[in-house]
Parts: sequence; C-alpha cells; structure tokens
Amino acid sequence: VPVGIGIVEVQHGDASLQELERMAHDLKLRGVAWHHVDNGIALNTPFMRPLLKQAQALKLVPFIHVREKEYEAWWRLEVLLEEFPDLTFVALSGLETSDDLTHARQIARRHKNVLLDIAPFVHGSETAIESLVKAVGPERVLFGTNGEATPSLQVVRNSNLSDHDKALVLSGNAAKLLGIQA
Repeated sequence: VPVGIGIVEVQHGDASLQELERMAHDLKLRGVAWHHVDNGIALNTPFMRPLLKQAQALKLVPFIHVREKEYEAWWRLEVLLEEFPDLTFVALSGLETSDDLTHARQIARRHKNVLLDIAPFVHGSETAIESLVKAVGPERVLFGTNGEATPSLQVVRNSNLSDHDKALVLSGNAAKLLGIQA
C-alpha cells in the first residue's frame, strides 16, 4: 500500500501551515519530512514549533533527518522530542557513524517518542542492528532505504533477531505508525 509523505519549507511560515492542511485533507498524506541542512536552517529553529503543532493536530508524522552536522545534530532533535512528548518523530539517516549510533541509543532511551530509521546504516552490521534493537526495542526501529535497500535489508535479514523482531523492523512498525492495514 503506497503512503505519501510531503515536504514543507520551514521558513515559509503561514504558507507552510496551509500546505500542511492541504497535505492532510486534500492529498491524504500521512507524514511530512524535513532535511534542514538543505535549507541552512537548524533542526530546532523556532520556526519548527508552529509546524510541529500543526502536524500533530493533523496527525502527520514528522520525518526529520538527523546527522552529526551543525544543522541536523542529534541534540537538536532531542530539544524537539522534549517539547513535543506526545508526537512521534522518525529520525532519518542518523546512523551513519559509531557516534551517530551512540547518540541514537542514548536519545531513544530517554525519549519514547522517536523511531529510528536504519538507512543509511553505514556503520551497520548484524551485531550493530542486534545491539540497536536490544538497546531501544524492536518496536522503535524502522527499515528505510534512502535509495539503497540492499545493505540494510541484508543486515536485518542476516541478523540474529527473531523472526518477529525482523518483521517489526522491516514492515510492522511502519505499518502501525502510518496506519496501514495488513
């Protein structure tokens, strides 16, 4: 079942809020994504607050890129996780290095409202995915491709995770999050 996720520009203010309305009501999208580094705007900029409030009201899941960069650092996402404890976020592309993996584990332990996308899982190996799932729980890890499914898919398939946990990571968690019926 295809599910659409839209994009709005952080700096467009009221126009972005109107676009969120259109995405939810007219286009029936299920989420909204941001890649802050592309706009040169910090992930936790004050402009994000009204957008996240609107996304929450419209039941749009925020998909936010996190990286060890100035604009998309993990600590910046944590600020938003604290401010919006009842909103579930998906952290995208945030597991590229061992530092990323450490930050992801620590933040996910402190905040139950974040799911971790494993693409790209450059640091990934079977033991790394097993360790991540053990640290945060299988219901908090999502399979993503970022355009290249094979490495992450094989890591999950070849891991020692239970079949149940593999099913959650590979599709079950995304289906639940996005309201997709099996």
